[in-house]
Amino acid sequence: MKPFYIHHRRETYKGDNSFQRHLPKGFTALSSPVPADSAVPNAERMALFSVTFCSNKDEFSKKKGREAVQDLIPDLVNKRDVPRLLAQALSRVENYTLDDTKFLEANYLYALKYLV
Repeated sequence: MKPFYIHHRRETYKGDNSFQRHLPKGFTALSSPVPADSAVPNAERMALFSVTFCSNKDEFSKKKGREAVQDLIPDLVNKRDVPRLLAQALSRVENYTLDDTKFLEANYLYALKYLV
């Protein structure tokens, strides 16, 4: 399987208050399976995952987001945790409470299809 990117962009409005203006404008996540020849135990259950948040300065250019997330060192996570991590990134961008992440996790279950 090849790596794939997930992008999310929050709509910004001219009348946003200062708190909303200082939130991240979006995020780009990179998720890829662990190579089979690696020395990681249970490599078939693990995935490499990294996420980067973008600011108002870069105007959420997907190209800049991909470049930034490729420069990061990916974390080794269980494949089942990828939707939860994406929901946490979305809650940070949209300023949702942590109680909403269980609901938001269902929005990213499709990511498992690309990792399994």
